[in-house]
Amino acid sequence: MKQLKSLLVFILILLILSLTACLALPVDKWKVNNVRNEREENQEILDNNMEEIADEQQQVQENDIDDEYIDEGFVEEEYNIEKNNDDIEAEEIKGDREEWEEEIEDEEDDSKEINGTENQQQAEQGLELTQVFNTKMPENIAVELKYDKYLMVYDYLLILKNANIRQLPSLEGEIIGKIGAMERIGLVAEVKGDYVEKWDEDSWYQVEWEENGDIKTGFILSSLAEVRQFQFDKMVKSIEVLEQSLLFGELAHISNYKNVNGIPPKINGSTWDSYGYRRSQSAAGYEKPDKSSKFRYIPDGMLVQVLEKEKGFTKVKVVGFEGEYWVLDKYINTKKPLTNLNKIIIVDRKNQNQGVLEFIDGQWTLISYGLSTTGVKGTYSLETPLGYYMAIEKRDKFLYFEDGTTKIAGYAPYAIRFSGGGYIHGVPVNYKIKDDNKMIDPGMIEYLHSIGTTPRSHMCVRNYTSHAKFLHSWADIGETALVVIE
Repeated sequence: MKQLKSLLVFILILLILSLTACLALPVDKWKVNNVRNEREENQEILDNNMEEIADEQQQVQENDIDDEYIDEGFVEEEYNIEKNNDDIEAEEIKGDREEWEEEIEDEEDDSKEINGTENQQQAEQGLELTQVFNTKMPENIAVELKYDKYLMVYDYLLILKNANIRQLPSLEGEIIGKIGAMERIGLVAEVKGDYVEKWDEDSWYQVEWEENGDIKTGFILSSLAEVRQFQFDKMVKSIEVLEQSLLFGELAHISNYKNVNGIPPKINGSTWDSYGYRRSQSAAGYEKPDKSSKFRYIPDGMLVQVLEKEKGFTKVKVVGFEGEYWVLDKYINTKKPLTNLNKIIIVDRKNQNQGVLEFIDGQWTLISYGLSTTGVKGTYSLETPLGYYMAIEKRDKFLYFEDGTTKIAGYAPYAIRFSGGGYIHGVPVNYKIKDDNKMIDPGMIEYLHSIGTTPRSHMCVRNYTSHAKFLHSWADIGETALVVIE
């Protein structure tokens, strides 16, 4: 029995020694094979990634220029924007490519796994959110659109230069779309992403758009775009200011169209006051009922509350101004006062958009919203002045001159005048001149690509022609105000 047990122990020892010897060699071989496989996989991934970067670089360098919608009146200006738009990211891609190659080599030496998908997932998880854009309609405003063309999101970007839309906020992110200068795209958020040395920027905008029925999202470097929003909260506040003023009675307005009541004096030799209002087609608002007292300019069309009269002066509270002023009686129009505020057009010259509201069934209601273009300061043009104005008159069209002359150049359809020569109107139309100097009307134009981009009118507020027509038939003189905010 003892001999049998000894034999079994001896056999067991032999088995253990044999098993250990057998296992030792494969373990070492598996390790070597794993390293070799990993290196081969790394090299394959490296080759694939370098091919992708090369393709990406070639794609960026193509630099497509989309001038399909360029307004003929601004061809030179807009073409300069785009023709000088060299490859906005090629240098960064080249520099990052060299740095990325070095990182790959280091990772290979350390036998670390390179996995583009994992890197993207880590980047997505590590995004630092700076701001969320989610403009909502104020609770006290209803929405019942009576004009619904050209609808858009409340938060969006105006693209300043041709840009790539990337899957991640990084120059290494896959290019999933392209967008041209002066186009718009929905805005979701601002995040911190990869730093781009050329632009000294690490801020990226997350954007959203619809493509073939699907909602897509991507990222654009913030230096290539400008945030635009519909400032509905400010629009509501401007309504409240007007309503508060009307509690004390009807509102008159300043009247000096084409300086018909006389041009006011200069301020210390200047034709502009410190508030940004000009002398022409304005009235002087004095601190006292005395022409020798200090004054500022109050533009034609601006709404005022009449307080009292004295010695040929009318004391007024200008809607939107601090303080009270004395204005010569001849500049005050009380014949067509604003008695009931039921309709209001609010133009935002900062965002180049507008909202139109109507008081319906005891509640202010948004009936249309969209893009607009305001005035730009220039040799023959003016900024659209801020303030609260009367919708003074309506015209089917008004004629405008060629810059620097009294020669008629064209017309703007469906116009509502609100201050001096400032109207809200449709797309301008230039007459065609025949050999006999006869002017031919080529017909109205509905759409202008530059509307809603940057200020560029002479002072007026440009709308799409169909919207101008809508406003023209909708507005009631005596019940409609126009407000310019910023």
